[in-house]
Amino acid sequence: MLLFTPESIAPNVLTVAGFLINIFGTLILCLQFPFKSPAPTWTLVVYGLSVFIYQMLDNLDGKQARKIQNSTPLGMIMDHGCDALGLVALGAGITRIFCVDSAALFLVSYVLMVTSFYMSAWVQYHSNGLMILGRFNGVDEGIPIIWICAFVSSIFGQDFWQMPVSLFGQTLLVNELATYSIIFCGFGTFWPI
Repeated sequence: MLLFTPESIAPNVLTVAGFLINIFGTLILCLQFPFKSPAPTWTLVVYGLSVFIYQMLDNLDGKQARKIQNSTPLGMIMDHGCDALGLVALGAGITRIFCVDSAALFLVSYVLMVTSFYMSAWVQYHSNGLMILGRFNGVDEGIPIIWICAFVSSIFGQDFWQMPVSLFGQTLLVNELATYSIIFCGFGTFWPI
């Protein structure tokens, strides 16, 4: 009797493959210094594709595990562990796309991303394994926004994120406005709690 069958390994392979692709795309994008300067167009395309593939593989692994009736607590820990580590790459990537040069703005948005991820896992633990997400959450809307922003930046250039916008008598850059929007929408994760 085999301890591991191809069907039992498949969900974990999808998880790890998606994670590694995400890290690879982020390294390609973020190794272009400095962060304030625009990245080469091809790195934005590679990053956008890597985040898209990461999202697809991340969503497929759980579906595959349930389909073959092989979902286990260890598989869930592996999936959430790769997602938690991948969150670092997503935060660095969106910072690079937006050309954010404010450490405080990055820190606040990153802390909110990590907190909302933790709260989602906490709710899942205390609701008998049900993943209850907010109306606007990082999994369903946040990750597609990241790869869409990467593709938009590759088409229109990253100067778009540096344009000033007047809002309620305040002048903000588009990247600051987008980051504040991400912060605001991140609070949607906390509604089930």
